[in-house]
Parts: sequence; structure tokens; C-alpha cells
Amino acid sequence: MTLKSRFLQPQLKFLEISRFRLVVGIILGILYAFVFYSFLYVSREAFRVLSVNEHHDMLVLSDAEVSFYNLFFAYIAVILGQSMCFGFWFDKPARFKEQYYRRRLSIVNDQRVLNWFFLDWFAKVAVAFAIMFVVNLRGGQFVFSFYPEYRYIFAGIIIVLFMQTWITLRWTYLRKSWKWLVLSIAIVSTFSLGLSKINLVDYQALNHHFLQKNIQYNYTLNLSKSDSYDRLGSRTLLENIYVVTAKNSHLHADPIIVMDNQELTINGLGKKIEALQLLYEEHSRKMITYQLHIHREIEMGFINQLKKELERNGVFRIAYAVVPTNHEFDQRYYTDYVVWQPLFRTITDQNLSADHLKSLDAETTMIEIKQLVLDCCLVNDSLVENERLGEVLVNLIPNNKDYLIKLYINEQAEFSSYLDVITIYQKAINQKRDIISISQFSKKFDDLTTVEEKKTIYKKYPNRLFELISGVDERALPQY
Repeated sequence: MTLKSRFLQPQLKFLEISRFRLVVGIILGILYAFVFYSFLYVSREAFRVLSVNEHHDMLVLSDAEVSFYNLFFAYIAVILGQSMCFGFWFDKPARFKEQYYRRRLSIVNDQRVLNWFFLDWFAKVAVAFAIMFVVNLRGGQFVFSFYPEYRYIFAGIIIVLFMQTWITLRWTYLRKSWKWLVLSIAIVSTFSLGLSKINLVDYQALNHHFLQKNIQYNYTLNLSKSDSYDRLGSRTLLENIYVVTAKNSHLHADPIIVMDNQELTINGLGKKIEALQLLYEEHSRKMITYQLHIHREIEMGFINQLKKELERNGVFRIAYAVVPTNHEFDQRYYTDYVVWQPLFRTITDQNLSADHLKSLDAETTMIEIKQLVLDCCLVNDSLVENERLGEVLVNLIPNNKDYLIKLYINEQAEFSSYLDVITIYQKAINQKRDIISISQFSKKFDDLTTVEEKKTIYKKYPNRLFELISGVDERALPQY
């Protein structure tokens, strides 16, 4: 018997698709792709809205990131739309040429399983990432981003998902499938590129709406750097005060005080605090911490006026917002990094007035630090650069508590320079404390766990740094 040509190739007439079914399938696939792309796009924008925090910060995507994620969403939507199209084309009643039913059923099941399994996996990953991002990563948008470091992951998802739609079709059509596969790649890519250009939500207007109350979005605020800082604990009794300058302002521009999204004068700030304290019980007022977010270039003359107004209105605790010296992330991530400074209006053994300073000059080791505009100080009338200030202080502070350090603040110096001196002093005194702490308790001062141990070290090296404004209008403010 003569063998017919191409007798080994499968007969595929049962897979032929009518023109009506072809057109309807394409329409359904396009509609599905658009709807699913819309869902993914709106979900992303909803997630960004949910990322808004108490500082009016939110997850802001650059134009490049928006375009990349739009393209990824478009590819996913179009591939799943194509899968739905395939399923519609090959899903026919079981009685139609029954001997080929299993082949058609395999193609249809592959498309359906792909859709539901991918949607299930994608939803789980998205929820897990959202929980990790919102709950575990405070300020996570400043720490982690998929784009551009992990672009290959998204490319891999698209490739695997696309090829998955063709597994059974490739096995059915064999070599004939190549031309259809290439054509499918071209159609999916073209349609995805076009779909990704559709922005269903004006993301820039959304950014502006939620960031219009954000300080760093509306003003210039560059925090000072410090390698000696603490972390805020409870935020229940915390009020934020911002000392900033106008956006894109020149050097040493006029300072602006902002509190509760209101621009205030120094006198207005005092009235604001006075009204705010009425909202708290009397015993809680002394526990309120006022976190000062001060632009590093603000002159100390203004900061001294601000502190005097805070003290006049009964403020006891302030904390300067800082960022680590070698910080890795955006400064908005370090919202709870501070340098503490309590304010006291009453005179105690730990808080000596200027009159007491004069009476102690003869019997107490006095260390005078006169801050200069440049990054250097006069220490007992000797010029010392800030880089060497810590070493000098360690050598000058005696091994007993009979010492006083008078810091003369230069009102023309920038706030960052003043904070450098404060943190250098704190490191120097802690270095002295570490020596005696290790000798007595075999661990550093910061590692001490009991109040009694810390009190023992405090008695040896108490905080005795006093601030004086250019030798005039003296006032004593114990640090930390």
C-alpha cells in the first residue's frame, strides 16, 4: 500500500477555528487584558496611597519606574488575555469529533490552570510584600526598590508566563507552531507597549495631593549629620517642630518655623505650644518631647531665640533630628534618630546658674570652648580643629567630677557646626565613662543594664556642659 505524503504529521482540522469564533476570542482577550491592566494599575496607586505616613511621606515612583511597572503590568495582562483567547478558541462541546476531545481539553485546561495558578501566586506575593513593606519596614520605600536592580526578575516572569501558554500548543502543532509563536511575540509586545502608555490615574497629581503637606517637598530641610545619636522610643508624647528655609533658597536664607503644617513666628510658636499643652494633663506636659528638625545651615542666633522661647513656655525635653554621618538611605528614613537635649528653668545641683559658675572658678577645673564660624574652636584660648576636639577634651577632663565645661556659642555659626561640638563632647565624656565602667563592671557604659551601675559612673563623670551666648546673656543648659 502506498503511504500518503506527511502521514506521520497529526491531522489538525479538528483545531480549525471559525472566523466568528476567531473575532470573538480576540475581542474577549483584548477586553480581559485592558480590565486586568486597569486592576493592576489601580492596585499599585492604592498601595502608594496606603503608604502615606504621619510625616505625609509616601511611596513616590519616578517616571522611569512608572513606565517600567506599566510595561510589566501590560505584558502580564496581555499574556493572560491571550491565554483566555486560546481557551475560548479551543473550548468546544465534547460531542464535536469526540476522538480529539482529550487533545482540545488539554489545551483548554492548560490555559485555565495558567490563569488561576498565576493569579493565586501573584496575589499571595503581593500581599506578603505589602505586609512586609507596611508593617516591618518603616520607611521601606527608602530602603528597597525592585527597579532598577531587580529588573531581570520581572523579565523572567514575563518570559516564563508567555512560554507557559504555548506548552500544549507547541506539542500539538510541532514545527508549524514556530511561525505562530513568533507572530504571537510580536503581537503581544506591540499591544503591551501601547497599553503601557495608558495612565489611568494621574500619578503626578496624586503625588502633589498627598505631598503638599510634606515638609521636605515644600521646603529645604537638610538635617545635620552625627555619629553619636539615640533612637526615639514611644511616639505618643512627641511633637515635631521644623526650622526650614524656602525651597531653592540662597545660603543663609530667612528661617521658617513650621508646626502642624502652619508657618509660625517665634512668638506664634510660643502661643502654639501654650495652647497645645492645655490638651495634656499637667503631669504629662513635662514628658512631651519636642523633636526639632533643623536645616543644617540655620544660624545659631535664630536657634538660640527659638530655644529661649521653648524654655519660656515650659518645654523640658527637646531632641535634635539627625542622620548618621555615613547614612546609606534617604534622610527621610531616619525619622527617629535624635540627639537629646533637656531644657530646665529651675536651678538644681545638676543645673548651675552663671552666678554659681563664677563662685566655682577658683576650685573647679574649668574648660572653656569658644565656637568659631569655621570648623574649629578656641579651647582655653588654644585653636583646635573640630577633628581634634574630642581628643583634647579627653585629655582635659580630669578623673573626678570637679570640672565644668563652658561652651560659648557663636551666633553666626551654622547649626550643624554647633551640633558637631555637642556630639564631640558627648563622645569624649562617654569615652571617659567607658574606661571606668570597664574597670568596675567589665563592660562599656552604654552596655550597663541597671540604674545603680549607671548612677555609679554618672557620679564619676556627670554632664557638666554649659552653654553661654557669646559671653553675654548667660544661661546654663545641662546636656542630655
